[in-house]
Amino acid sequence: MKRKVFFISLSVFFLLLLLAAALTTYFEQTLQSHWSEETQAAEYVLNHSPIEKIETSTMFTASGLENVFTGKDIFGQSWIVFYFPDQQKLHAVLAKNIINTTQIETICRKFSLQPSQLSLGWLNQEHAANMNTNPGPVWEVYGKKQGENTYYYFNAANGDLICQYVLQHHTL
Repeated sequence: MKRKVFFISLSVFFLLLLLAAALTTYFEQTLQSHWSEETQAAEYVLNHSPIEKIETSTMFTASGLENVFTGKDIFGQSWIVFYFPDQQKLHAVLAKNIINTTQIETICRKFSLQPSQLSLGWLNQEHAANMNTNPGPVWEVYGKKQGENTYYYFNAANGDLICQYVLQHHTL
């Protein structure tokens, strides 16, 4: 009887071990494809921009998919690089020429906007033309103003308001 319980327990243990190995392989392959895209973007930025060391990486989608990297050059200057993977094109801007998050939050208060999400990105030619402005760095701010969900777009170099959208509430 003890021998039967031992072999059943051993069989269950090996089945669980096999299941864990299969799940690990599945998740590793799934994450690897995602990270390979991120790795390729980071390698491109390191090879084609002033950045020598990447400090942060985010995504921006308001103007197509783009990776936004911050980092320093060999002289210690901070840079922000906007990379468009589908075009293998980038724009590099000295960080001191971009309004930081504290400054953009101050600007939002002047508009009575309570921001809940701040995203820095590059406004491409097509989207800039739709907003009657020039391409360049932009802060996309999602938040509430007078109880309504709104998007505000600010020029990230000087803080000027580019445009705003109020989201409409629909009931079914």
